[in-house]
Amino acid sequence: MDFNACRANPDAGAREGKIVSRYDFCRYQTIYSIAVSSSGQTLGTISFLQTEVTTGFNGAREVLSSVEITDIRYSGVYTAASQIQTYRLAGTGANDSECAVSGGSNPYTATAAQLQGNGFLGMNITSPPTVGDGDDKIKVCNIQWFYKIFFPAGTYPAPWLSGGFSTVRFDSASYLPSKQGVVFSELTPTMTMSMSDMRVKGVAQHINQAFTDPGSTLPVKPDNSLKVIPGNAQQGSTLSRLYPGANPVADQAYRDNRSVVNSACASLPHGPDEECDEFPFAATWEGAGVGKGNFSVKYIDKTENSNGGFALANFYASQRILHNDKFSVLITP
Repeated sequence: MDFNACRANPDAGAREGKIVSRYDFCRYQTIYSIAVSSSGQTLGTISFLQTEVTTGFNGAREVLSSVEITDIRYSGVYTAASQIQTYRLAGTGANDSECAVSGGSNPYTATAAQLQGNGFLGMNITSPPTVGDGDDKIKVCNIQWFYKIFFPAGTYPAPWLSGGFSTVRFDSASYLPSKQGVVFSELTPTMTMSMSDMRVKGVAQHINQAFTDPGSTLPVKPDNSLKVIPGNAQQGSTLSRLYPGANPVADQAYRDNRSVVNSACASLPHGPDEECDEFPFAATWEGAGVGKGNFSVKYIDKTENSNGGFALANFYASQRILHNDKFSVLITP
């Protein structure tokens, strides 16, 4: 995402900015300062538009955060010679060494005139692959830009002005193809599957049936009550990834999911080129082994079933879905 695309997004004008994807964040806002005399008289004003674009990576514990300063306006004691200072901060505190900031002088000072023609600033934030919580070495960092605006002589005691913050999650998940990465994990990703995609048509149709007509799915719940099958993005429902290698509890839950599915599939008629598909996926905590009967099994073309498995694995990998991460599923025509 570039600066122009960010400014074209109306949601990015909010104070909290906009998480556009698991890897992209943007925000634009006006930074404003007023110089006031000891008697309360307004001596001058200065403002500028800050546009911030921050990008994570799938493959490295590195974030690039860039800012463009435009539309600088000033009056009174503020002039083209007024100094604007920026300070870049990342981490959970002022001395958080696990979120290292690099990229130019910090703080950096330039005049309004200098920034008017070239107001581009950037910083890299990195986190060592061996630090963080748990087996996945999760490290959460806040990224924040600050500004201080001085009188032309640089002697006015100006306060730091905050440009707001964004939060990223670093991880070193050994079970993902790219062993390291960083995402905006506050965004719950959606796996989209089309019923017109010949590669996964049977899988998509099965999930659509589970979402739109759960009462027609098999097996019937033991108490004959209505099924409530989770994961539908259109209803705000989510699933949670289950990685069986995470711990013995997760491994048992995965085996329970598979066992219940195999039992439910055993009595269903099918052709030689069909395989039994299940939803919710066995690699989720909401799978059939939960024991509440809110799942569906159906025989579909075995190639489409295999492709559906590859699609889920690719989604987990591309969106860095860690063990216990939430996601939803959207089925389109």
